[in-house]
Amino acid sequence: MLAICGGYQMLGQYYLDADGNKIAGINAMPHYTVNGDERFIGDVILHNADFDEKYVGFENHGGRTYLGEGQKPLARVEKGRGNNGEDGTEGSIYKNTYCSYLHGALLANNAELTDRLLLTALQRKYPEVKELPPFASKFQQTAKAERLVGRDATDK
Repeated sequence: MLAICGGYQMLGQYYLDADGNKIAGINAMPHYTVNGDERFIGDVILHNADFDEKYVGFENHGGRTYLGEGQKPLARVEKGRGNNGEDGTEGSIYKNTYCSYLHGALLANNAELTDRLLLTALQRKYPEVKELPPFASKFQQTAKAERLVGRDATDK
């Protein structure tokens, strides 16, 4: 499963809104979210050290998510605010559920993450499948490289 933003939040224990109301989540995952004073809006660059992969995207959220026991972050934040702007994490991986605050074309921008999700799903039915052929879209690779280079040019 892949959950983005509000879907990510509602898979957790609860969301505490700006008025202090506790909105129950579905409790499928151990995280919780609280409303923040400002929205986190902007381009994001992440690094997943387990796979040595960079992910790019755009965040736009007011919630601050704190991971629970057994959850690990999808990646570490190199640019942007991520889950809560405090711990340097973004998203979550819990069992076979991936979550993120990256809106827009998360999968189209990050072919390696797309491949991982597809492979995980395929292996449930076909455990003998060990890998997928690499995604070879020059357009996707160029677009991602430009976002990563743009970070280097503007953040130094």
